[in-house]
Amino acid sequence: MTLPRYGVHDDIEDVVTALTTTGAVVIENLLPEKIVSGLITDLRPQFDREGHLYQNGFNGHQTLRVGGVTKYSAYFADFLLNPTVLAVADAVLKPYCDVYQVGSTTAIEILPGEGAQVLHADDTCYPSHL
Repeated sequence: MTLPRYGVHDDIEDVVTALTTTGAVVIENLLPEKIVSGLITDLRPQFDREGHLYQNGFNGHQTLRVGGVTKYSAYFADFLLNPTVLAVADAVLKPYCDVYQVGSTTAIEILPGEGAQVLHADDTCYPSHL
């Protein structure tokens, strides 16, 4: 499956329509390079220390994962408060609730040689579906 791709300045309604139709989209160049570099620098020690703990047949053996990344980098707030992220989240979630919150903050580093993971919903983490 090829995911729809958008730029940070593309129409939010187009992004939301694609997201609700396909279940996922890519927004290219969402964050400035300074923020991306800051996240990478801040998360590197965590990836090196604990990233291997979640390697298995489903997650991959050449994939590193770190959970709870909000506690490791102040740059994560720049992602969460990004106007495009907020506009898409508001458009998708606000029709169903007054307030929403982030339920998972996991960073994933896919190393060379890792096969593609099957596209899937992380629905086992949550008790109900929208």
